[in-house]
Amino acid sequence: PGAAKEEFERAAAFSKEGKSDEAIAHLRRAIELYPDYLMARNDLGAQLLGKGKLEEAADELRRAIALDPKAFNPWLNLGIVLVHQQSFSEAADTLRRAISLEANSPAVRLYLGRALFGLDDTEAAEVEFKAAHDLGGADYAVALYYLGHLYLNKGNRQRSLEMFETYLSEAPKASNVPEVKKLIDMLR
Repeated sequence: PGAAKEEFERAAAFSKEGKSDEAIAHLRRAIELYPDYLMARNDLGAQLLGKGKLEEAADELRRAIALDPKAFNPWLNLGIVLVHQQSFSEAADTLRRAISLEANSPAVRLYLGRALFGLDDTEAAEVEFKAAHDLGGADYAVALYYLGHLYLNKGNRQRSLEMFETYLSEAPKASNVPEVKKLIDMLR
């Protein structure tokens, strides 16, 4: 319905301005007007994730999936929420479902790697982190950061050092640069 679409468009405008509270309010209104609004439910879940409201986000994303089990974004976003909740087993299952819908998404590969790393499946996590970086390039340099930690946990200091140094060269303005520089100093 037109009124629900207008609310969704208002939410999108507020989201672009970084005004998530306003975006959330308009997304909720869009859903009140049209409860089966898949995109509004997905975007509401993503906005709630950004606000750290993980349970609410998961609920909205599960509703979106129920509306269309073949929609990629709700599966991806639910997987991200589950990683943040450290529900790694459920996250891995959810993200594998997302991969079955869109195998070339660097985001889904990155978060599947994080879930698998949380499950101590380092071999599979390594494959996913490499895939995330291969698919996403420097925009997914954070995959190298996780690979650095993975190699460090395996005791491969040289490979860990290489990953952290490459990460810094690809993401020199990342918020965790001071931490990574300390790790590099420790590894040298």
